[in-house]
Amino acid sequence: MEHVGYDPAEQQLAAVVRDEAGNHARVRSGYRPECPGALDALADALESGATHISGSVHRSGGSVRIDPIAVLTPTGVTVPDLAAGEGSSALEAVVRQSSDPLTAALDEATAALASVAHSGLRNLTDPARARLDDAATALSRTGLARAATLLRALPRAVDKDGEDGRARSAAWLEAQLHVLVSSELRALETP
Repeated sequence: MEHVGYDPAEQQLAAVVRDEAGNHARVRSGYRPECPGALDALADALESGATHISGSVHRSGGSVRIDPIAVLTPTGVTVPDLAAGEGSSALEAVVRQSSDPLTAALDEATAALASVAHSGLRNLTDPARARLDDAATALSRTGLARAATLLRALPRAVDKDGEDGRARSAAWLEAQLHVLVSSELRALETP
């Protein structure tokens, strides 16, 4: 475990852990009133030499995120959601890492593309178009001209596409894959 802390704005415990090979993952668990002692128990387990963490695993922002279910320590298994307590421990504040401009641009592009997919590719709203354009501008400023071009091509593909939707789907997929691969490569470069 590298760091554990509490983010009061998000009401989450956040930690960074590494495996034996040096790969890092972010552990995050949100406060829930029905499990008031969960975050305290999780922090204690992580700080007492956790060797294994079980939970749901996601890729987020170019890194692995674990939403923990149980933690194995030298003294046994801790299931935070079943822990007693009132959540009254004073947890250290999480250290916020500011995103570099490249990572921030890629994160915004990923969010803009996800928003478009969520609302549908048939008709892009004006806010969705503006968000894609803003994300493309940020990508262009950071030197990712190809990614910016792909994001700007998406609204044109939507406007020109017929009923079958192949062109707009292909344009979204190409932009999405390009941005995700770029994010993955960026994550490999940053510690």
